[in-house]
Amino acid sequence: MLARALSALASAVDHAAIELDEHDPLAARLRASGLELHELALDVLARSQRNELPTVFDELEQNLTSAASAILSSARSQPQLA
Repeated sequence: MLARALSALASAVDHAAIELDEHDPLAARLRASGLELHELALDVLARSQRNELPTVFDELEQNLTSAASAILSSARSQPQLA
């Protein structure tokens, strides 16, 4: 489901933002992007429940799931800063 893929990507973006210094401008952009992705996931979920999503979104879902997986995998393999 596309909404799940967007939500997973949003979580990955949120995780990346946490890994950065909170004063880093990139962290702020990531936090804003994560919020936007979460909102988009909710909108997509609502449309999918009404069967209003074109089938072209199936490929987008696969790409987003792969991207989120790669981001989370990369974040987990990075050493944690204290």
